[in-house]
Amino acid sequence: MRRLLVLLVVVAVAGAALPATAMSGALDPAFSHDGIATAFATGSVATAVAIDHAGRTVVAGYTVDAHVDVVVARFRPDGTFDPSFNGNGRLRMSLGASAALAFDVAVAGDNGLAIAGRWTGGGIEDSFVLRLGPDEFLLTAAEPNLAYFQGLIGRLDVAIEEVTDDWAVLAVQGPRSRDILAPLTPVVSDLPYFGVASTTVARVPVHVSRTGYTGDLGFELWIPAADALTVWDAVWNGSFLPAKAELNGVLPAPKK
Repeated sequence: MRRLLVLLVVVAVAGAALPATAMSGALDPAFSHDGIATAFATGSVATAVAIDHAGRTVVAGYTVDAHVDVVVARFRPDGTFDPSFNGNGRLRMSLGASAALAFDVAVAGDNGLAIAGRWTGGGIEDSFVLRLGPDEFLLTAAEPNLAYFQGLIGRLDVAIEEVTDDWAVLAVQGPRSRDILAPLTPVVSDLPYFGVASTTVARVPVHVSRTGYTGDLGFELWIPAADALTVWDAVWNGSFLPAKAELNGVLPAPKK
């Protein structure tokens, strides 16, 4: 699995109230000597950071080396590892999953940690939720889940409907995926990992998410089913390099 982001890194930036040795907005030399601390050098991504009630910096994320695991590190105010946390200030957890990722961390009153993320493997399938608006969400999953979620509604003011046949999904994956899509919809240039945006491609309203199963840079286009071929043609034509007219990363899926 190839990832473009490596190293779980904490960067401390000085604020206006810090001593004159650290200019406001500059890296704080009082934190790990140069304002930068690395926790898992074999390859990891930091996704969340918090300061606990003792002034310690807590960072959560996941590894991108031989296995994808949840990782947590806690640093003392001077940027050194806190040995009271797991003996060496660092913790790596596979949780028995094929892949376990942490995306958010919160600090409890007793400095305990609550970590939210994603777990895949065993009997748990791969799925995610796209938030399309303040009260509108789109769930995609590998197996049918409609009856399960409908059974959870109870008295909640929630409506759940099956929209599988209304949407077509086009995955554009790989290191050149942004280059292919940016001329068609510039929004992909600044779309963060697991971000989603509503835009147009070839004048067709679509949702684009920076998601995919390849582990590389990639995007998925959520297209009204009736307009799928229009968007496919636009992406296909954009996947050829003008200078050499050679394929630049998009291949049609083989028919079964």
